[in-house]
Amino acid sequence: MSSKIIITPGQCRGARAVLEWSQEQLATEAGVNRMTIADFEQGKRSPLRNNLVMIRQAFEQQGITFIDENGGPPGLREPRSEVKPSPKAESPSEAAADDAAKTKSPSAATRRRAR
Repeated sequence: MSSKIIITPGQCRGARAVLEWSQEQLATEAGVNRMTIADFEQGKRSPLRNNLVMIRQAFEQQGITFIDENGGPPGLREPRSEVKPSPKAESPSEAAADDAAKTKSPSAATRRRAR
């Protein structure tokens, strides 16, 4: 059996926070008891390996990527989202400049032609 850490209590809490999941929701998604989640996150006990795998897989199915300890503490990445940039809103000064340009008095060249 590998001694590799599957998921840490901090990663579990962090992933739940990112997904805005309750312990109950994670338990349902992972197919484990809610007390398994609560005790694990509080450091009271380490769940069986197969339960840890199921917890990690529940998060990974939602796009969470876990970062193993690699010279630094373990962590996680949020899922990539298809965020589309919103259209640029005009600042009040830009809007005022546009309005001024539209209502500007005729140019000198226009006034000469009109004579």
